[in-house]
Amino acid sequence: MPKSDGTMYPWERAELHQANVRYQNAVNKVKMHPNSAGINEADEKKAFADLMRITAKYAGCK
Repeated sequence: MPKSDGTMYPWERAELHQANVRYQNAVNKVKMHPNSAGINEADEKKAFADLMRITAKYAGCK
């Protein structure tokens, strides 16, 4: 949970950052390998869902 003053702990920021990086990597993989887009799109969707879950978890933080 976030601190009482509404800011995030460093590990919470790291969790959010890592989810964002995983999503960006999945998007780039789809762009770089259009022939295997079906497989990579599934990874992109999972990474996006994870990013949205973590974003919602820390939505009220600064």
